[in-house]
This record gives sequence, C-alpha cells and structure tokens, in this order.
Amino acid sequence: MSATGGGDVSADKVPTRASVHDEVASALGLDEVPPDVDLFELGLDSFVAIQLAARWRRSGVRVTVEQLTSAATLAEWVQLLGADTENADGPDESAPFSLSAMQRAYLVGRGDGQPYGGVAAHYYVELDGTGLDVGRLQAAYDRVVARHPMLRARIDEAGVARPASSTGLPEIRTADLSGLSAAERAARLAATRARLENARRDLARGEMIELAVSLLPDGAHRIHLDVDMIAADAWAFGVLLEDLARGYADPGGPSAEPSHTPGEFRAAQDEFRGAAREEDSAWWAGWIDAHPDLPSAPALPLREDGDGEGARLLRCHDRLDTETSSPRLPR
Repeated sequence: MSATGGGDVSADKVPTRASVHDEVASALGLDEVPPDVDLFELGLDSFVAIQLAARWRRSGVRVTVEQLTSAATLAEWVQLLGADTENADGPDESAPFSLSAMQRAYLVGRGDGQPYGGVAAHYYVELDGTGLDVGRLQAAYDRVVARHPMLRARIDEAGVARPASSTGLPEIRTADLSGLSAAERAARLAATRARLENARRDLARGEMIELAVSLLPDGAHRIHLDVDMIAADAWAFGVLLEDLARGYADPGGPSAEPSHTPGEFRAAQDEFRGAAREEDSAWWAGWIDAHPDLPSAPALPLREDGDGEGARLLRCHDRLDTETSSPRLPR
C-alpha cells in the first residue's frame, strides 16, 4: 500500500499523528508539542533529527534528515511522513563529504612533507585465542565493513571522503605458522607486527582497515587488526570490535542499521557547531587584535640529531608483578 505521502510502506507501518507527536515529545523531553511551533525553538537539534529519521526509516518510512530539518513544525512533519518523498531510497551513503578538523589533521600529518610526518594515526591490536573458524570470521568481517561506510571510504588530497560500494570487500590475510620452528614463528609474527604497526594505508584506494590471522600450533591463533583513525576514533574502534565479535558469535543474527551516514553526521556536526565556532573565532580575533604585544607561540622541541625523516613508531612494553610493584602503605 502506498501511504498518502511517505513512500511505499505497508499500512501497519504508516505513523499516526499521535505516534509522531509522542516520539517527538519523548526525543525533546516534553509532555506536549504544539503542532505549529518551530521545533528548533522547542529544543530540536540536528542530532535529535538524525535519531528520529533513523528510527522512522527502520520502521519503513523513507525520510531523510535534510527533509526533517527543512520542515519547521510538528504539523509539517506529520504531513511529510505521510507524503511521497523525493528520495525514495533514503539517504545516499556514498555522497561525498568533507573530513572533520581532526581527520584533516591526521591526513596532513601522514604526509612526507611534514617534520616527523609520514606516520599514519591508526589503531593496531592483537587478539590471541584458540579454535578460530577463519571462514566464519571472514563473514563477520564482511558484515562489519559493509555496515560502516567509513571503512570503505576513499579520501582525496583535498580531504573529501567518498564511501565506495559494499562489493569487493577485503579478504583476511591468513598465514599458517603452525609448522614452523619457534624461532621462525616468532620472526614471522614480529614481521607482521612491524608491518601493521607502521602501516600507512593508501586512503585514495579506500584502504582503511586490515584484518590478518596467524595460525599457531595446537589450534591457537593471533588476530591482527589495524584501522586508520580517519575512519574510526577510539569510541568507534570499540564499536567495530563489538560488531566483529557479535557477527562471529551469531552469524545469522540481525545487523542494526546505522542511525546515520557519515555525511549526515558531518553535516549535523557543522550545523550544530557552526554558529558557536563563528562567535568564538570572532571573540578571539578581537582579543588578539586588542593585545598586539603577545609573545609568539613557543617552538616545538624537535630533536637536533635528525631531520625527522623516516619517523617510525616504537612499541615499548614491560610486565609488573603484584609482589614487587604493589604500593605498600605505612601501617
């Protein structure tokens, strides 16, 4: 059945005026939402709009964040959710978008022209275990990469990201080290670690993530996972690990649709921060102009015995046992 105006959805999924009111009121923390009052004056922001759009899309209503934020009142939303939408397929996750300031900083820092540059910001972890089914892990890996567009994004020199399609996903690199001597095995594991610890992926080709497996004696294994930080920050990296573990534990389980595309999030982020950033920038510019005698910024403490070329990450580790390292409190 085609609804009066929200795209092709079944009759039981068409939202009612009451259900739209209740969801918006809950999202805004209000008991009542007047139908003709500007929703932004009632506390709506872009992040709430993203959450509501995702919730309605999951229920079968095809609506975008842009459509919600361009409509001003609850009455207009009710009409929108019951009317045909121009974007019948929902948001385009492959639409290009600009990187955030932090992502652009990572992009600049990985360039060879920077002092002590040429090093990518990335997360690398090793996970040891036993009884791994590599085929099952590959299926879970495919689901994770397909679910998160940033893991498929291609980044150009101008800092514009373009998520690619979810076809042609990367395969897990598997190395069977179980038949090697202990010394040979240790050398191969160290070589894999060194390669991934210092990885600088070709972002123009969409090389955001790599998963490798080393098979060890007695059914043991080591999983090597490396993700560029342009694709995932610390919190998102944890989400990726959880998704990978969940997909491996339950291959046939449901895979929740992300609440927004990367492009939608960046647009909402810019809108949310834009006015405050402009106001802050104007204040600081005025303050600096009013203090012309401010000293210059301090010089960074660079090493004097090199030019910074060939910078590499160095992994340092040690072990502390409870007997010798626990603090002893005075009695």
